[in-house]
Amino acid sequence: EFGAEFFKSFAALALPSRLLEDISLVDTPGVLSGANHKGRNYDFTKVVQWLADRADLVLLSFDPLKCDMADEFKEILHVLKPMQDKVRCVLNKADTVGATELVRVYGALLWNLGQVLRTPEVTRVFVSSFHEQPYKHQDLSSMFNDDKAKILQELASLPRATLLRKANLVVERARRVRAHFCIMAHIQSKLPLVVRTFRSEARLKRWLSDNWSDLFEGARKEHGLSSGDMPRSEAFLASLTSLDGLASKLPKWDPELVELLDRVTSSDVPSLIESIAGVTAAPLCPTKRPAAASRSDSFIWRAIFGPSPQGDEDPQSKRRRLL
Repeated sequence: EFGAEFFKSFAALALPSRLLEDISLVDTPGVLSGANHKGRNYDFTKVVQWLADRADLVLLSFDPLKCDMADEFKEILHVLKPMQDKVRCVLNKADTVGATELVRVYGALLWNLGQVLRTPEVTRVFVSSFHEQPYKHQDLSSMFNDDKAKILQELASLPRATLLRKANLVVERARRVRAHFCIMAHIQSKLPLVVRTFRSEARLKRWLSDNWSDLFEGARKEHGLSSGDMPRSEAFLASLTSLDGLASKLPKWDPELVELLDRVTSSDVPSLIESIAGVTAAPLCPTKRPAAASRSDSFIWRAIFGPSPQGDEDPQSKRRRLL
């Protein structure tokens, strides 16, 4: 996707590390200042976006001696903005400057991040030095150790957190599917007789556009949908009106389907989380799939873990595959 020049710059390294048994680390090149980044033979920003989309955690590392926000770094921050929930900012090599200078650098970094990200909350920045040598400046060693421990702990708990994040994504997806279905079924129930009888695509789409605000809000109120689960109104209308054979694709109300989706979000996923990585003392990953799985159980299992394994598999291989 990114061309041969990118793969010439790509390398893999395997090391004997306990941490690397459960996770893989991808180290991207540092950003370049000024017009230097135009000299890359591949689109670095798109590569970072592609990797970040598939990563469970993104660490943005800053150098206290090079804290200016280069153009390329601004581009990277813009593509990472929709993924802020899994982005962590780290001010590395913090022991190379004294406490007074570090305060100035920290404040400047927060200001620069705020100018680019434009978020109402102040961005959390972890301050430490990730090396094994003694700190050059010991004034803030306690803070360095605390922030380093938090980052390392998050890396160590990443497999467990990834399972929980995938489960949350399934819940989010199910709630959106429910909202979409309710809107479509509501439209189907409100179709005028003349549209039902003649099934004119042009007439249907014109009626839909003329009455869209009432239909969209009516569906939300009738089915008690949360505003956060609703799709973007204009984008949803544009998608509907672009469909061919729209009249035949509008579903009738199906209470069993809605009940299934409700059970997924209110019962099945919470039960699965509890059995895998919840508050109980259960193992991180089950050794085998439950014997009696319902329709929704099977859906949730496939959504989080993929197809069930075939044949016997040693526990370590199964754990790596599931994670």
